Amino acid sequence: MEGSCKGEGMTWTGSQCCVPNEWTCGAGTIGRCDNKGESWTGTMCCAQQPKQCIAGMQSSSGKDCGNNLVSWSASQRCVPQFWTCVAGTIGGCNGKDKFWTGTYCCAEKPMHCVGGLSSACQGHGSVFTGTKCCLPPPTTCIAGSMNGCDGKNQLWTGTYCCVDGAQQCYPSAASDCKGPYTSFTGSQCCVPEDFKCWYGSNCEQQGASRAGTNCCSQQM
Repeated sequence: MEGSCKGEGMTWTGSQCCVPNEWTCGAGTIGRCDNKGESWTGTMCCAQQPKQCIAGMQSSSGKDCGNNLVSWSASQRCVPQFWTCVAGTIGGCNGKDKFWTGTYCCAEKPMHCVGGLSSACQGHGSVFTGTKCCLPPPTTCIAGSMNGCDGKNQLWTGTYCCVDGAQQCYPSAASDCKGPYTSFTGSQCCVPEDFKCWYGSNCEQQGASRAGTNCCSQQM
């Protein structure tokens, strides 16, 4: 509506209100589109920065406990685009660097999240949401076992074995996971993603690491 389309960065065309491309606009009401960094177009509420809007519940005050990075748009919470929002619980999503939308738990940074348990999801910069274990990327989380996933660069989430860095992994026994940069998860042997791997034997004689039935070496 023309009467509302008057804020900084807003342009009225005669029938539409145009805003900068990096703004995030969603359904809302004029009464609830009054947080800092928000603009009301007459029909939509726009956050003046890139955001992701996900299912949630509004706080009773209409505000978000002093978190000026979060806004409310009709039936959704809008949070910074770089946050990672996944399944969780209100109790599990209580702590530093976490935000509960009412439906999802958001880690306030980019993360890689997989199934896990609170008792296991500790260390390596991990964050537990109540149902998910989230780790800073790059990390590779695959099948494994608690006893097998015990390396310094590994974390057992309670469900998966996560290995630091981008990895390529192959079914393997512990005895077939040998050589530099190999990580055994309990059922898989992982090597860095940029390694070249091929089916073969006598890997050590070729100066390569063994990962299951494959030989793998760093590409020069």
